[in-house]
Amino acid sequence: MKVRKLLAGLLIAGISIGATANIADAHSSRRKHRHRYAVAGYVGGIPLRSGPLSVVRSGKCNWLAPHLAAVGLPVSTFMAISARESGCAVGGVRVATRTDLSTSRFGLNFRGSMPRYWSSLCGVSDWRAPGASVSTDVRCAAAAYHRMGLRPWKT
Repeated sequence: MKVRKLLAGLLIAGISIGATANIADAHSSRRKHRHRYAVAGYVGGIPLRSGPLSVVRSGKCNWLAPHLAAVGLPVSTFMAISARESGCAVGGVRVATRTDLSTSRFGLNFRGSMPRYWSSLCGVSDWRAPGASVSTDVRCAAAAYHRMGLRPWKT
């Protein structure tokens, strides 16, 4: 009987030590994950994490430069924004979450009352339109920039 109690006690101690180790591993993993996505630099005051920064450096965003320059946007800044928001996807990226609704390369949000805002700002109320047309997306991003500066993208 004493042997059984001793074994049961050791088993419980081993389980709780293992559980503690798993919890510690989980916390350590979260810290590493958070560190991996730490801000790698700033472009035009926009925080840029290492992933989007590598997209810009790879040249994947270069196709946007003439479109951005044509509407008077700061090219390197908006290439960085596009890298962060969509990976500079040629066809835009569909995002539909509780807080975001967009196909924009620049993260233009159409959730809630925002379709009215974009309609008044650049004539677009359909959230799919920016992803379908580069010129529409860039025009709306330029209208927001000229009205509010970089505030909409400083996150």
